[in-house]
Amino acid sequence: MEYILSSFAILLMQFAEICRGGATLVPTMPALRPWTTHRYQWACRSTGREHMLTYATAGCGEPVVLLHGFGGSVDYWRATIPPIAAAGYKVYALDMLGFGSSDKPTDVRYSAELWAELTLDFLDEFVQRPAVLVGNSLGSLVALSAAAGCVARRASDAEGGDAGGARPVVGALALLNCAGGMNSKFVLTDPERPRWQRALSAPIFALIDWVLTTPALRDRAFRAYASESTVRSILLSVYTRKERVDDELVRAILAPAADPAAAEVFGAILTGEPGVQPRELVSRVRVPILAIWGERDTFTPLDGPTGRLFAQLARERPASVAMRVIDAGHVPHDDDPAAVLAELLPFLAAHLKPQPCKTVGLRV
Repeated sequence: MEYILSSFAILLMQFAEICRGGATLVPTMPALRPWTTHRYQWACRSTGREHMLTYATAGCGEPVVLLHGFGGSVDYWRATIPPIAAAGYKVYALDMLGFGSSDKPTDVRYSAELWAELTLDFLDEFVQRPAVLVGNSLGSLVALSAAAGCVARRASDAEGGDAGGARPVVGALALLNCAGGMNSKFVLTDPERPRWQRALSAPIFALIDWVLTTPALRDRAFRAYASESTVRSILLSVYTRKERVDDELVRAILAPAADPAAAEVFGAILTGEPGVQPRELVSRVRVPILAIWGERDTFTPLDGPTGRLFAQLARERPASVAMRVIDAGHVPHDDDPAAVLAELLPFLAAHLKPQPCKTVGLRV
């Protein structure tokens, strides 16, 4: 119960920071990055509309697709993209709808299924071959949903007379501190939690929903918390390696505030239905899974329901599911990049053939 309260306190403060544009640190990113950024129009079948999305690419070879977590963006993979590209892979990193510099529509029902649809459409349009999906937190849940959705799409193709042989597939998943739902309200229906704990949590979530759906209260909360120093203190509470919390990281958190719709979108995500949970998805996923867990995570604790789920899967399905625990927090790939890459790169090599770029440099 304690981690639910502390996590939501941190989320509220981070939400306030991201959505307010008046922070003292200028929210600009360095001009030169070791990747190339692109924009494209996504024709979403669920919304019946087109949305402008941002993604980054680097390297050559077989595809690795990176999916950030709540409040994240391409820049959260700053320590991950260059080494993966240098190892001989084509890296794609998405700013999911509602995050980063992608569109932030306020009349969309956000869900892991929506972002999974985005991911599969992206694979169809740009990748067009089997890929390894690497997700952090919410991005891990999206990766699981995409892997399950890929199976459903191929079955639908077959029923429609298309063998589906040309449709790209999700070849493997690397999940970093996988989230238990789109937001923490999944604990209200978690059968592993005592009934009294679920009952006690309900009014807390109801209060948070009320605050974040009442514009005057929401704005007052943002003003109370919004400052560069608060962002830094929040990140310091999440990261185990404090030196990793630098100006570059703080700017990456503040940058999306330039979009006037950011506050409403983030509020919709935090107050929406938690949606599909990992336990519902893993039975429909048959691709290899590597779960990497930062053992000091307070958002999705190692001994919480999602951490225990993957530990159990690793015991029951050792041929297809592996779990590695490292000394890091909720964002292990930026908290301790070396430890994550030590586990991730061998996993990639086991499922993809490295193919280093023949030309100098990684920007593609």
